[in-house]
Parts: sequence; C-alpha cells; structure tokens
Amino acid sequence: ARRSGKPLSAVMLDADFFKKVNDSFGHQAGDEVLRMLARICGESLRESDVLGRYGGEEFAILFPETGVIKAKDVAERIRKAVAAEVVETEDGPVRITVSMGVASGMGKDVEIGAILERADAALYVAKENGRDRVEMDRDSFLDSRKEAQ
Repeated sequence: ARRSGKPLSAVMLDADFFKKVNDSFGHQAGDEVLRMLARICGESLRESDVLGRYGGEEFAILFPETGVIKAKDVAERIRKAVAAEVVETEDGPVRITVSMGVASGMGKDVEIGAILERADAALYVAKENGRDRVEMDRDSFLDSRKEAQ
C-alpha cells in the first residue's frame, strides 16, 4: 500500500459468545467452530488477501489494494455465511455469529498496526451495538466518502 499508493484494508473478526460454545459443548466443538470460521473466511478471500488467527476466537484479514467499502462487503458476506452455517457436534448442532470491525489506510503513511487497531476498535463498536454485525472505522468511512466525491 505504501509503494502503490493504493488502500490497505483490514477486518478484525470475533466469534460472538465463543466461551459459551466451549463451556456448553466442549473444546472439541469450539475447535470445530474455529475451523468453520477459517474455512468460510478462506472461501471468501482472494489469493492476495491474508487471513490469520489473531488469538483465541479472533481472526484478522488484510485486503491489499482494497478500499474500506469493498472490504466491508466481503465482511458482510462472511458474517451472513457464518450465521447460516451449522456445526454438528456430538452434543448437538452449534450455531454461531460473528462481529467484525473494518478499517482502511492509504498512502505512504500506512501502518498495518494502526489499521488493525482501528479495525479492532470498530469490532468493539459492533459488539456494543448488539453483535452479529459489521462496523466500519469512522475515519475510514469519512475517507471513503471523500474518495467517492
């Protein structure tokens, strides 16, 4: 993004109430849910995108040369696919939702760490607003409005 001058977007994804899955269905079921999340995310991404487990039940996705609106669209697709998925376990079916935060940066001053921090802050807004949703970082949203004009 620094060299090309094109945007870099990031999504932070967190499984809603994941501890409840582990507590109610066991860690094996929790592992199955994490595999399902990784699979759905992977199926939704381009070869140039980067998916990683950020810790616990949190994932980070980097979208090189992608504006925040397009990254938010992909995040919405992932959110809907996860909500529609059922993980079959020995103790019965498990359904889960995800909350996501999206942020973007562009130009020579792009710092991946700062973009991830802003995406993480947007993730917490998604959780505060009821979970099972995608929220965009305010600065990224304002930048996208400027680009559209």
